[in-house]
Amino acid sequence: MSADNNRARLLRSNNDFKFQSDIKPRSKTPRHFLLSRRLTLNVSRSINPSASNGDSKMKNIRQFASKNFFLLGMFVAVTLARLFPSLGNNGGILRPELFIGKYGVAFVFLLSGLSLELSQLAAAASNFKLNFLTQLMTFAAWPYLIGLPLKALFSTALLSGAFPDALLDGLLILTCLPTTVNMCVILTSSANGNTAAALSNAILSNLGGIFLTPALLFRFFGASIHLPFFDMLLKLCSKVLLPVAIGQALRATPVKELHKRHSTLCKRMQEVVLLSILWNAFCTAICNALDVELRHGLLLLLVLTSTHSLALGVLLKFFSLPMLKFSRGDAVAAMFCASQKTLAFGLPLINTVFEGNPNVALYCAPLMLVHPLQLMVGSALVPLLEKYIKDEKQP
Repeated sequence: MSADNNRARLLRSNNDFKFQSDIKPRSKTPRHFLLSRRLTLNVSRSINPSASNGDSKMKNIRQFASKNFFLLGMFVAVTLARLFPSLGNNGGILRPELFIGKYGVAFVFLLSGLSLELSQLAAAASNFKLNFLTQLMTFAAWPYLIGLPLKALFSTALLSGAFPDALLDGLLILTCLPTTVNMCVILTSSANGNTAAALSNAILSNLGGIFLTPALLFRFFGASIHLPFFDMLLKLCSKVLLPVAIGQALRATPVKELHKRHSTLCKRMQEVVLLSILWNAFCTAICNALDVELRHGLLLLLVLTSTHSLALGVLLKFFSLPMLKFSRGDAVAAMFCASQKTLAFGLPLINTVFEGNPNVALYCAPLMLVHPLQLMVGSALVPLLEKYIKDEKQP
């Protein structure tokens, strides 16, 4: 009996040993590694407790700078223009009118052509309702609902001494101009709006402005106007259409994938060009002192700021009406295109139309002031508009 009990205990012992041998022992290496890593971190924190806090602060600073790049860059651009205006003045040592106004703008439109599908451009160009309403605001609403009423308001007996007549004529001339060639596209792209729609309307507006702006000036001033239409058309083609066409052609090459991988960097480069244009505009405005009295200049700045800000709000509200069925990206693109006035087109036109007129400087003054103003206001709105569009895309 005892022998049978011994055999049974021996069998159970063998089975238990076999069962335990089948279980693989847990590796001790990961545990040792984790313990060592934890010990190292604890030691480093005990030696320098502010290191982790410093890294966290630097990370927060970088995130803040990246998120508010436009606003910070705008502050830097205006400050540099105020401190060293001669560096950014057209014709200065850095030649900003060449490297920024020509090559920088062409680079932005090349990137626009590279990033847009041909179907997107075709769809934007064929969006008759959006394009028609945008051009209607540019060439009808501005001169007839803003330009003429402003001139009539400051011509009344109560406000007749606020502005000289030539400055009021300059305000009316400003409202007859087409939209900016590049700013509306760059701002729309920075806000993640419909860049194709902005590009289409910028081209349409400046093509139409070659004929509609002289017609409006003839209607209001009754002067015979002769403009170099061919030169204006050639400038528009070389500055806008050619870079966009090259960008479209590059989509058939490996450059397309390169752009897609570095899309964030390309967008930041567009923003840098925009800030460079803002810097150039402020430098030029500071260096080319306008023949305007201080009180007239301050009041003009107030009127332009109020008018432009009000126009932005009204236009965004209008293009966002549910009955129009535009997306928020479309509304932002139309708002920028319909609210801005071009300096590149306007100054040569005013100098050509009113050549020899002693009031040419006063005619140009509103345009010279509104150019950096609309850049600054538009840049400040970009983060808000980006969030506005993003909220629509989120379910």
